Amino acid sequence: MLRSLFPVLVAGLGAGQLVACAPPSPSTPAADLDGGPGAAGARAALQDWQAEAEHPCEALVVARGEAPLWVWGRDATRYNTHSVRKSLLSALFGIAIERGLIDPQASLADLGIDESATPLTPTELSATVLDLLTSQSGIYLQAGGETQGQRDGRPGRGSHAPGSFYFYNNWDFNTLGAIFERETGLGIGEAFDSWIAAPLGMQDFRPQDVYYEANSESDYPQYIIRLSARDLARFGVLYLQDGVWAGEQVVPQAWVRESLQPLADMRGEQGAAAVDAFGYSWWIDSDDGLAWSLGWGGQNLLVDRAAGLVTVSRNNTGRSKLEYGWLIATGHPDRGANFCHPQINLDMTRTARTALDAPED
Repeated sequence: MLRSLFPVLVAGLGAGQLVACAPPSPSTPAADLDGGPGAAGARAALQDWQAEAEHPCEALVVARGEAPLWVWGRDATRYNTHSVRKSLLSALFGIAIERGLIDPQASLADLGIDESATPLTPTELSATVLDLLTSQSGIYLQAGGETQGQRDGRPGRGSHAPGSFYFYNNWDFNTLGAIFERETGLGIGEAFDSWIAAPLGMQDFRPQDVYYEANSESDYPQYIIRLSARDLARFGVLYLQDGVWAGEQVVPQAWVRESLQPLADMRGEQGAAAVDAFGYSWWIDSDDGLAWSLGWGGQNLLVDRAAGLVTVSRNNTGRSKLEYGWLIATGHPDRGANFCHPQINLDMTRTARTALDAPED
C-alpha cells in the first residue's frame, strides 16, 4: 500500500525536485591520485564505465596502492559502515592480540561475559574470542542491529556447539566490541584512530565517528562506525599489502593472512558476492580468491589480491523516507534497501584490470 502511494507523493513535489542530483566532484585532488604505469588509461576506462553504469552509489574508489587510482562522488563523506564495522574491529583485535592485550583462546567465562536477562549456559560460556570472530559462537540470542533475516534464521538455542557451525550473528559481533574495550581499556574509536587511522593517514575519520546504540535485547550495545569511502579504501589497501602501510607493519601480517582464509564454512550469497566461507569477520570467495567486507544498504569493500586491486562502493543510508520512496517509485528496486550493489565492485575491478593489463601506446 505504501509503495502505491509513492508516485502520488512524488507528483506533489514538482518536476524540479524529481531530478536526481549528480554527486559533487571528489574531494581528493587529481594531484593525489596514483600516477603509476597505466593509471591514466585506467582512470579513463573507469570514467567511461561510470558514465554508462547508471549505478546508484554515492561514492566509488578504486586503488592498487596507497594513492587512489580513481575516485568518484562523495569520497570524503563519512557514511555509516553498517556491518563493515566488523572487519574494522577485527583488525583492532589482531593488533591487540599481538600486543598481548587479548587472549584469542580466552573463553567467555574467562572474560566474565554473560547476559543478565538470559544467562549463558556452561556450553555457551566455553565459546572463545576466535569463535566469535568467525561467527561460530553457538550462542543464539537476540542482539541489537539484527535484520529480519537474522531473526528468522536463528538456530534453536543449544543446537550447535561453539566453533562447529557458522551463523551470521550480531550477538557475536556486538559482544566482541565489549570484549575489546574491557580487555584493552580503550574505546573502539580511540583505538582505531591511534592504531589504524593515524598510521594510514586517514583523512576524514575522527574518534567520535564510533558510537553506540543500546538495545533491549542484550547487555551489549551495537557499536557503529562512520567512515568515508577514501578512508575505507586505505583500509582495504592495508589488507592488500599484508598489513603494511608506508613500510610500517600496522596490522600483523599473520593476522591479515589468516583473517582472509576460509575459516568457517558457509554456502550462500551476500548480495551479489558469491561467498562460501567466513574468515575473521570477512566474507571469502574461495573460488575467485576475493575478500569482501559488506554492510547493509550498499557498503561494499572488495580486496582482490590476485588483481592487486581494492574497490569501494558506498551508499548513504541516512536518506529520508521520502527519498527512499522516490528511488523505489522511479523503478530502481535495489535502491530501496540495498541500492549500491556489490556487483558494482566486481565491474570496477574488471574494468580497471583490463585497462591496466592493456599494452600502452
